[in-house]
Amino acid sequence: MSKSYAFGFLKPKVERTQYDNKLYSQVLLLSCSDNTSSPDILYKYFPLGVNGNEDYTARFLSTLNEGTFWFSTKRYLNDPCEMSYVKDSAATFPPSNPNVFTFKPLSKEVAENFNKCRICCFSESWREGPMWDRYSNGQSGVCVGFDISKFKEYLFPVIYQNDINKRLLDGEEGLVTAFSLKEESWSYEKEWRMIYPWAPFLIPENISKEPLGLLQSLDIDIKEIVFGNNIDSSQIERIIQEHNINDDVKLFQTLIDKKIERTEITLPKIKQFSKKKIDLKELHNLPKIKLFGKRQ
Repeated sequence: MSKSYAFGFLKPKVERTQYDNKLYSQVLLLSCSDNTSSPDILYKYFPLGVNGNEDYTARFLSTLNEGTFWFSTKRYLNDPCEMSYVKDSAATFPPSNPNVFTFKPLSKEVAENFNKCRICCFSESWREGPMWDRYSNGQSGVCVGFDISKFKEYLFPVIYQNDINKRLLDGEEGLVTAFSLKEESWSYEKEWRMIYPWAPFLIPENISKEPLGLLQSLDIDIKEIVFGNNIDSSQIERIIQEHNINDDVKLFQTLIDKKIERTEITLPKIKQFSKKKIDLKELHNLPKIKLFGKRQ
């Protein structure tokens, strides 16, 4: 039996960012009621610090405080070969009537306008070295675990294959597959995607001068924050000062011991050290810190 897809309209966490950028009054995502297989926690890696005019820490804090997530165009996805199957999938739809717009979440119009679709990426894992290097500036950033248990119908797993049977690209399910294909060499990312399907009501204030993507505010709870091994102590201090971390959020820092491990740290101890220059080595040696992996 074929799956049923729909537009999902959700209430955003905020409708306007601290920078006074207008957001959608409703979040728009592609949904499939059959999607139930994603883990309850998915991760996203973030760089920190300032690079030229870009304040990456401010962007990260916007995600923590306002739930703002960046949905990127295909041009700025990391695999240059992905999305190349979307046009093949479009060819499987019957010819459209130019005088009639079919307002469906997956249709020939969507496929033909796939450059205007947007994608937000998550990972199953917090411990992938290449992900830390590519997206968190070599462990000088953070990785956040989000509770996506209420968002499962909006998450689609990436399929890692080098040889594709074109019958997989037929119709609506084929178009979702086409949006989720990557070469096997990227399988370490263990990626899941939220898809903003093209629709004729983009909010101009939400989009930069170049068609890079758009912001949507997702009301997703934070479960874990993993600080990279090379993070600057000033970044931890800024995060603690500018975000009210809930007691239910677990905090970790990565440790490198043949493979990437992590050690749990407590908010009271971090706040104690944020009053002075944080010595991360001293922080690790504090009592009552639960260690993971082989470390005791």
